[in-house]
Amino acid sequence: MRLSVKNLQDYLVQFAYGKEMQKLEAFEEWSNRAWVTGEKPTFCDMCNVPAFSGLKECQDAGCNVRFCDRSYCNESVVHVCPSSGQKSEFCNKECSCCQELGCDKIICIDCSEKCFICKFSHCKDHYVRLNEEIICNQCVEDASNKLKKRKIDGDK
Repeated sequence: MRLSVKNLQDYLVQFAYGKEMQKLEAFEEWSNRAWVTGEKPTFCDMCNVPAFSGLKECQDAGCNVRFCDRSYCNESVVHVCPSSGQKSEFCNKECSCCQELGCDKIICIDCSEKCFICKFSHCKDHYVRLNEEIICNQCVEDASNKLKKRKIDGDK
């Protein structure tokens, strides 16, 4: 981006009234509170801003991110499971969606299955059950391609 007066003005407005100012205010609150109480904050893993309480843990089993879910933090995703009615909160869309390429279905522990091979979560449209194990469509396709290649190589 080329620097111009308009770009600089837009940046300063964003800084003065937008997310950057909210982050500075959170640091100021932390500083004032820590000075009085001596309390140590924990930091949000998404925006690195201190928080004294209210950090949420991502519901994805493989993700250990704790996030504050403030307006300037990364956009979190809330999912209400259609089967159980359970509410799950994820730190971002990557943790909440089916891991199949191009699938944007939001899933949770109750409506997803982890692939036995790749260990990623998939929605019911993108896995099969083989010998009581859940295998995602991508792993089935990979295994099928390897088997075809072995047959072709073996025929030579």
